[in-house]
Amino acid sequence: MSDWLDTETKAMLLAEVPDKLAPPEVAGFSLVLLEMGGDRVRVLRTLPTLGPLLPGVSQRILAGTCPLILCKELSLEAAMLGQFELICCDAVAVFLRDEVCEQGSPAYLASLFGKVRQSVEFQPVTVEVRKVPGTEEGRRFIDQFLGSRDAEAQGLVQGVGVRRQVMQKKGRIMLHWGAKIGAEIGIL
Repeated sequence: MSDWLDTETKAMLLAEVPDKLAPPEVAGFSLVLLEMGGDRVRVLRTLPTLGPLLPGVSQRILAGTCPLILCKELSLEAAMLGQFELICCDAVAVFLRDEVCEQGSPAYLASLFGKVRQSVEFQPVTVEVRKVPGTEEGRRFIDQFLGSRDAEAQGLVQGVGVRRQVMQKKGRIMLHWGAKIGAEIGIL
């Protein structure tokens, strides 16, 4: 398990999962990419952290194909971590029981994915990162949530803030982890 998945982060990831689709006691989850986000390269770099991928996933990501089932037969913990990693890349993903993905009709799944995509959790908010500590935790935060290179990271450590439009779910997780490491972050 990633150390990013503390109790509070898990609760944020589970907030939008209807019990009938993903009760915690059931094993066997599929991770589904609903929207790529703006940085396909970053999504591709994240793929190895998600678990065993289905065949052809990388090629379909390069082609921009969504929705796309990335992995099956994941534990709940692995599915949450996969969703977390993808939300950090500004990609929309959901995890469902394998049976839902396998047995749901295309019309049902399209309707379900549309409802999830329209959820308030995936609506845009503006996050302002004013300053991040110049520590290893600060560097990990910048890499995880902003995917930033050295110049931007150095600016954040020096107090040259950045504003980014992110999904509400990511914004709340950034606030949570920012507070833990002593970063100055706000949602506008």
